[in-house]
Amino acid sequence: MSCSRQHPAQRAVARCRAVALPVFLGLALSACVTGRSVIDVQPLAGGRGEDKAFAKITEVRDLRKFEPAPREPSLPSLGNAAEIGDPQVTARAIARKRSDLGTAFGDVVLPEGITVAGLVRSAAQKALQDAGYAVVDETSPYYAKALPLALDIDQFWAWSERGGYTIPLEFDSLVTMRGDALVGRDAPPVRGEATGGSAIVLPSSWHDLVERGLADLSDRMKERIKPAAMAAGDAAPATAAAEPDRALAPAEARPADTAPAQAAPTPRPAEAAPSPMPPLPAPTPRVGGLADQLKGRWISYQDAAFTGAPAPARQQTLLNRCAKSYALFEVKASRLVEEFHQGSNAWRNDYAIALQRPYAMAVRSVGAPGRPFAADVFLGREDRLAELSFPEPVLVFDIRAPQQGGSRYPARKYARCPAPP
Repeated sequence: MSCSRQHPAQRAVARCRAVALPVFLGLALSACVTGRSVIDVQPLAGGRGEDKAFAKITEVRDLRKFEPAPREPSLPSLGNAAEIGDPQVTARAIARKRSDLGTAFGDVVLPEGITVAGLVRSAAQKALQDAGYAVVDETSPYYAKALPLALDIDQFWAWSERGGYTIPLEFDSLVTMRGDALVGRDAPPVRGEATGGSAIVLPSSWHDLVERGLADLSDRMKERIKPAAMAAGDAAPATAAAEPDRALAPAEARPADTAPAQAAPTPRPAEAAPSPMPPLPAPTPRVGGLADQLKGRWISYQDAAFTGAPAPARQQTLLNRCAKSYALFEVKASRLVEEFHQGSNAWRNDYAIALQRPYAMAVRSVGAPGRPFAADVFLGREDRLAELSFPEPVLVFDIRAPQQGGSRYPARKYARCPAPP
């Protein structure tokens, strides 16, 4: 029946339905935005190590700092400020929903029984197994000899940016891996990322984003872990193949993610005693460190040629920059301030510090033209830097967003002036 031939009552019902449907959808979406959403992200499942080298995860610490109303959406927050002190909530919080104008609304959390620490533990366990290690717990006869790994979670958060028809979504995680035998001493944090976008941000949008970010974190962890073949000679007993498999169950099978009490090993004859394992390094104090080492003049040197021994004239040209073209860095409260000098001109770049450790920072540009970028700032090495007459270490801005064509922007590197000009 055409609209023109409908009974007046039928036309009235149709008009009500046409109006009611958008209103209903608007109310439903509003409830999704303002309320708390639960997304069921499961721990990663790993394979099995080769039983030639053994590893153990001794501790997982969630060190994220929540704020009630942060200026940066990448900083963890909760809609109810009273819950920030409740670890039962913060341990499961992974995102905060926002409007297309950036206004913060409801929280996004994991289900009861699943925590951020548990997800990160599963990512590390999969990384170790993919690297060839058998991951064991304290019930294993190889626990005392297994190489230890401890994890500090500095960042694990998803958020939305202001957008047009498509709302950009980002996930960022930053985890410090502690264990000299597996990752070396004072290794920089490992970062896992994911990006996405959606016209309407639904719980499934957050689920997909965090799931991909967790997988990326595990892949980056594997890149940092030393191959099992390097440790097989010291970590695996000769009878490993004949012993029962005691590989660790999936992460959430553990009751809690705190450092387990290490049981004393069963006494053995002197000739069969396991070789001593290096102790876990103590947590590095969160004071001083990189913030103090930033003092002084730094110059950009990426344009220096490393395809041969630089000529003396080239060295002198670079050293002359210390007087004419240099940058000064300073930490002021929650900001990293860069003052760049070019002759008689100077300008300032501000970076919001998302998190700070003694040897690394995660920052986001503030007030930069175009889309803001994020970067990891740390002191690194350049094998041939001495040939340019500059001392180690170098200051690295590893820019990780935005990305173009699927590749990262090149890192910005600064060398320290060897002496005041």
